[in-house]
Amino acid sequence: MQSLPQLESCLRLAFEARDGKHPSGVSLSSYFARAPSRGRRRSGLEADLLFPVALKARIGAGAIAQAMDEASYRACEKPRPEAPLATREWLAEAALALGKSEGPALMWALLRAMSELEGAAQRLIGARASRSHVRQVLHGVGPRSLRSEPFAALMVRVLKIAQAVYTAFRETGLPHPEAWRAVEDRLWAPHPTGQKEASGAYLPSLVQAASGNARRKLRRDAESGRTRDHAQALLARFAAGEGARLWPWRDAAGALLPQRSALS
Repeated sequence: MQSLPQLESCLRLAFEARDGKHPSGVSLSSYFARAPSRGRRRSGLEADLLFPVALKARIGAGAIAQAMDEASYRACEKPRPEAPLATREWLAEAALALGKSEGPALMWALLRAMSELEGAAQRLIGARASRSHVRQVLHGVGPRSLRSEPFAALMVRVLKIAQAVYTAFRETGLPHPEAWRAVEDRLWAPHPTGQKEASGAYLPSLVQAASGNARRKLRRDAESGRTRDHAQALLARFAAGEGARLWPWRDAAGALLPQRSALS
């Protein structure tokens, strides 16, 4: 289990910002609105999976119902789902919107929690993986493009899970340390799917699911010879042979031409 102190601080600030009308505090995930994307279903939280029978008996059905009730949170009034892609810019815009409505303290806590979770996810992917590989798996970043980021979906999912559990425990009158320990138990406990073949914990399982599509794309690119290494090898073979004479930006002596001459 990895320590996540920034997420802990963010959840505490969000809950303690509650008022009489919104006893659960600020809904962090409400600032991360997304536009529809090709009919893909975005599932919500399932209370039965998030709160097993033993946990239900411990904290009570009333606290769980309130924690799962969106109306008990103060939500973003005007989220801006401009595109179905979830990029780093999209995450930053949501944090800025949170800062405008709730103040800089919660905004900076959320930004620090984002950075912390990104580091934790990178360590879960594997310390031996190269930085470029981690970026492609976690953020969908290719050599020349920035595509949909699995990390953004992971971030929102973790916020929903952590805030629901934290709120449920705080609503029973338990102090912050005990509520945070419950969040850690949920994030790192075995994933409660009820399937014998399911293994791993909530957070590692979410990282694996978020990076699954990117991993499959990397494998397909490798099998079809479309990786960056393949391109560099092809370019090296081309430049080492007769193809070197075809470069339009070299003169007869092989020296690089000025840019204006090359483009004229």
